[in-house]
Amino acid sequence: MVFGEVLFDDFGDKRVLGGAPFNVAWHLQGFGLSPCLISRVGRDAFGEEVLSSMEEWGMDTRGIQIDDNYPTGTVNVEIEAGEPNFHILAEQAYDFIEADAALKVYSEIAPTLLYHGTLVARNGVSAGTLQKLRDKAPAVFMDINLRPPWWQADSVIQLLEKIRWVKVNEQELATVAKLVKLPADAADKVRRCFENEILIVTCGDKGASFYDGEQNFTGKAPSVEDVADTVGAGDAFSAVTIMGLWHGWDQQVILERALHFAAEICRVQGATVSDPAFYRQYEKEWAK
Repeated sequence: MVFGEVLFDDFGDKRVLGGAPFNVAWHLQGFGLSPCLISRVGRDAFGEEVLSSMEEWGMDTRGIQIDDNYPTGTVNVEIEAGEPNFHILAEQAYDFIEADAALKVYSEIAPTLLYHGTLVARNGVSAGTLQKLRDKAPAVFMDINLRPPWWQADSVIQLLEKIRWVKVNEQELATVAKLVKLPADAADKVRRCFENEILIVTCGDKGASFYDGEQNFTGKAPSVEDVADTVGAGDAFSAVTIMGLWHGWDQQVILERALHFAAEICRVQGATVSDPAFYRQYEKEWAK
């Protein structure tokens, strides 16, 4: 189960459907894992587009709530030096995900894993729903996305405590470490502080590392010369990591495959791909 925002990234000259949880769910669907996304859209044209896009991709839409008061999420994106800068609008439909409807879907599915980010916890309504789902979930994978000003230290600390898997980038690791008075690069100390099973640290084009307290695994990112944009690369990495954890792949294998897939996503515009053949090629390669 994937919980969180679905929204449109507005690049000025175009709008692209996205949001980290949506992107992760889209990739997982592409890989045949049939995730259920719990989110909320407005009763508007953009909300209808979300639902139609999900249906065309074969995704489960029963977790998508409709809001009569707030619009489907929008983020204004500016690309500077190849990196995206986000202006996230306040009071969007995904801030008001209702608990009763979400819990009903949860009980129907009985998922073995819950994925979520941190942006969706900025509002008390969705944050409360998230906590109720976390209380039920047998395992939680959290992808930290600290988007100023939409996060609070106490909320992030609470979300980190005693969950199984956490993913951060190196800047977010430094921020989290500072919150608990640890050195910026003390990844395994941060993991132990919050009693996480695995802490995953991504470092852009330098690669990524897994910390599990026994053995650290490091992978080098493939070189990408024809970068279209890096929007959604982290979500692509998360999706393959979840897939690997689901299938019980070795951690080094997970790292290498997640980094490779994230690099390939950087070659295309936007965070997702709507061609099933794009995903089939990886499934065939990874099944060997």
